[in-house]
Amino acid sequence: MKTATIILGVLALVTGYFAWKAPAQLRSADLGKQMTTLGKEAPTEQIASLSVATWDAESDKLKVFEVRKEGKGWIIPSHFDYPADGASRVGNTAGLLGTQRGKFVTDDPKLHEQLGVIDPKSPAAETAKERGKRITIKDQAGAALLDLIVGKTDNDGGGGSFVREVDSNEVYTAKLNADVSTKFVDWVMPDLLKVTPADLRGLTVSSYQVDEVNGQIKPGDETAVARATESADWTSPQAPADQRPAKEGVDKIVNELTGLKLVGIRPFSPEWLQPRGFFFSQDPRFLDKPDALALNVNGQRVALIGNEGELGAVAKDGMSYKLYFGEIAVGEDQDSSAETAKLDAAKGADGKPAAKDGNNRYMAVFCTYDPTKDQTPVTGEKDEDKEKSRKANAEAGAKKAEKLSARFAKFFYVISDSSFKNLRPAKDSLFEAKPPEPQAGKSGKTNSAWLAENGKKPGVTTTASGLQYEVVSRGPEGGKAPTDADRVSVHYKGTLVDGEVFDESKGGPTEFGVTQVIKGWTEGLKLMHEGDKFRFVIPSELGYGEAGQGEKIPAHSILVFEVELVKVLP
Repeated sequence: MKTATIILGVLALVTGYFAWKAPAQLRSADLGKQMTTLGKEAPTEQIASLSVATWDAESDKLKVFEVRKEGKGWIIPSHFDYPADGASRVGNTAGLLGTQRGKFVTDDPKLHEQLGVIDPKSPAAETAKERGKRITIKDQAGAALLDLIVGKTDNDGGGGSFVREVDSNEVYTAKLNADVSTKFVDWVMPDLLKVTPADLRGLTVSSYQVDEVNGQIKPGDETAVARATESADWTSPQAPADQRPAKEGVDKIVNELTGLKLVGIRPFSPEWLQPRGFFFSQDPRFLDKPDALALNVNGQRVALIGNEGELGAVAKDGMSYKLYFGEIAVGEDQDSSAETAKLDAAKGADGKPAAKDGNNRYMAVFCTYDPTKDQTPVTGEKDEDKEKSRKANAEAGAKKAEKLSARFAKFFYVISDSSFKNLRPAKDSLFEAKPPEPQAGKSGKTNSAWLAENGKKPGVTTTASGLQYEVVSRGPEGGKAPTDADRVSVHYKGTLVDGEVFDESKGGPTEFGVTQVIKGWTEGLKLMHEGDKFRFVIPSELGYGEAGQGEKIPAHSILVFEVELVKVLP
């Protein structure tokens, strides 16, 4: 009798398990819903808002993150309407629309907590130990295209997650096509300045500090690096005689600057300046700098400075960006909202937040335009046409800087500690020992000495990039000049400076795309017209550089080419 009782008990447990684990096999109504669509299918253009509600374990409170369409763009209402990366993030999240139900799991509300599908916005969430993530997508009329609670992962072989729609007790499995984040940093544009590494021509790192107690500025190192073109090496007037700018150190700044991620923002407010480490100064060391940000405050000309120094960056279009670094970002300013932003971190002996690795940092950004550093091409044949072109470039540059300044001036930004350290590194990380200068073949001269000597020969022209060319003969008038979009037909012979031939066209001209060759060739071809014959001397950095090419072209080789442009092909 006892054995029978035990067997019956086991059967009861097994039956209870299948009652919620696989009732799709038992209920035809639920079986009919399997593989049907959750919510509504709709194109991305119809989405007007998206919100994600979660229960924050740290604060034990409901947390809601929302993005909303405004005009042609997207904003984050909880973060002072800061622009959101709607194009990729919202497009990715749109993949949730039309998600198919998997297997039916249960319609018993008593099992919702166990499956993690408790609505975090419901009263039950306040006492539950497990809550889900509620994802709501609405259209322009405010109607819900999807209102879904996502629970735990289904580990029963099928994969996906347990899900239920807000107005239903039925739980299904579903394989979701998007991971919807509630982090501010995941929704904002990653490139704050909207410049590329190729755009940058100059960087200046200033590491001064402000002694607020004594009202003094402690001067620090100021290191500037610059390059004439994208392919040119970085140079610096601060480099010791036996050192050069370290490519790895400069690249860290460039990569951080052009892909800068924000972890929080605050509205720009003058009253908010000093507590966060931004000050006005009449110190001539700052006010009289050529790139100083001079402001008029109460009728006085003052310079803005940051407690932890600044970074200047100049782009090829003449845009001059200044990033000022302030105090440590504390409390909920690190992911701030109008209701919760406050200073509540542990204070140091000076009454300010204590500096520790990992602390985020306040930052202010401004932009001005420097026409003397604008490399935008000047067009026109006549002097008056060129002057008009220069003025048009300057007007366009000034308007762009004004527009950028208006955008930057709306906010203070919060960046991560690692971003701060990459943007304002120590001086010694920006320089490295110079390697022995490469020799120009068997000439007994260094590459730079050989090129300098060659550049002085009659008929030789040296471009801004360092390419040297000599016109051997001109073709008929009216010959077409190639562009990046063209292919060309050429005769050529390539030699090293010693005269050793490493490549040449044989049995007829060779065809290739203008941009499918080394940089020196691409630049040189666009100087020619059909029928022209040129002699090019291509510095290593416009050729194969330190890698060389096969056995015939050693590392750091200067290349000499005799080129005849036969035809420009469509």
